[in-house]
Amino acid sequence: MAEQSFGNAWSQSSPPPIRSRHYEKAPIIEAIIDIRCQGAEGLDLDGVELDDPEFSPPERALNVIQSLNITPEGFHSEATGIPNGLIYRRQDGSRVMQVRRDGFGYSWVGSYDSWEPFRDETEQRWLWYREIAKPARSIRLGVRYINRLDIPQTSVELKDYIRVGVDLPAYLPQMIGNYFVRVDVPLPDLGCSAAITSLIVQPTNPETTSVILDIDAHEESVIDFVEGDPSTQVADRLEVLRTAKNYVFEACITDATRGLIS
Repeated sequence: MAEQSFGNAWSQSSPPPIRSRHYEKAPIIEAIIDIRCQGAEGLDLDGVELDDPEFSPPERALNVIQSLNITPEGFHSEATGIPNGLIYRRQDGSRVMQVRRDGFGYSWVGSYDSWEPFRDETEQRWLWYREIAKPARSIRLGVRYINRLDIPQTSVELKDYIRVGVDLPAYLPQMIGNYFVRVDVPLPDLGCSAAITSLIVQPTNPETTSVILDIDAHEESVIDFVEGDPSTQVADRLEVLRTAKNYVFEACITDATRGLIS
């Protein structure tokens, strides 16, 4: 059966009440599509060949297993790295591809264009991965966007720009030295969830405050790659996850942030 393009599929889910926008100064520093799979445990990493001169030779990706042994002499910790895949980087640093025994990932790093070229590039690489790894099924799909907001102030009320935060007790000084928040939010209308992470990072300009807003729209999704037309199903769900990501982003930012990135 012919493969269906990611671009030709769309879910029947109703659109969320918050409509996404196109921003001229989109703060995206990395976009990732991740498809976790089962059934590719026997992938021969030494036999994987990527015929693309734009990508450098691969690096080995390891699963690190930490063990703690308790003996009469005390504690002994040991870390073991087990090869799990390969990491390919485009020579200009703008793309990263993970070829793993437990799945596939594709990243667009910096100078982000738009969803359509990112989706189409990912589709091309995903079909190549399916050909060499022959996974039996998917178990998780994710669309993750990492945004960096550079606010042109050194002293900032974060709630003026980001709706994800913490409320300090009134008896404490209303100042934050370090800031890190992570929440997981179910989105039942779209059949998925979103992991939202926000933190302050070191600014590149000392006159600014830099905040990361990391949104990972994901779902536990079992799609059988042996029977049926899995490309259509993957396409449907990735489009829905992209909608969910846009919905969460708009819900998390304020008009002050929209003014910075418009």
